[in-house]
Formats: sequence, C-alpha cells, structure tokens
Amino acid sequence: PRISSDLAADGYSVIPDFFDEAFCQGVRAEIESLRTKGELRPASIGRGDHRRPDAAIRGDGTAWIEPGSSELS
Repeated sequence: PRISSDLAADGYSVIPDFFDEAFCQGVRAEIESLRTKGELRPASIGRGDHRRPDAAIRGDGTAWIEPGSSELS
C-alpha cells in the first residue's frame, strides 16, 4: 500500500534498505564488468530517426539485460 500511495501522491516511492548491501554491491560489480568489457552503449535521446547520443544531456550508458544473464538472478 505504501508504494501505491506514494506513487499516487508524488509519482515516486522511496523505500529505505529495499535492497541489502550485498545485492547492491553485486549490481555495481556487474555494471562495472559490463563497462570494462565495453558492453554499455552511450545513452541516447530522441526517438526513431531523431534518436542520437548527446553526452551533454545524458552521460550514462545502457545495456539490455536478458533474464538469466546475470549472476544476481
């Protein structure tokens, strides 16, 4: 109920300690591994033919994660 009421009121919900520290460290290590292997693509803005990377707006990287592809699954 808390999440749904937060979403209705604020558009987001913050749940402290929703993930434990070990899980968060595992996610961070996995993302670092993807980055090191060059598997993160520069994030893009726009849609369709207007889609393009723009580091001034988005400096992050993205990757598709398939079910079962993670040691964290």
